Amino acid sequence: MILTIGAVLSAPIGFYSLDALLSYIYDVRMDLTAVPFLITYAVIVAMTLLTVSTQVVSINRARPADIMRNE
Repeated sequence: MILTIGAVLSAPIGFYSLDALLSYIYDVRMDLTAVPFLITYAVIVAMTLLTVSTQVVSINRARPADIMRNE
């Protein structure tokens, strides 16, 4: 949820800022599309899901008695 809110707020700002910067620097250039932003968002979501799922699996494999004994 937080990632989606961050992406929805930051993607248009980044898109227009980068477009303005490239227009200022280069006279002739290719048009900027939303594809790199979507790919970046997909990679961030995939990495987040991978991280959270590995943490959930490691917590599920842990035995509560061993955790209480070690602390």
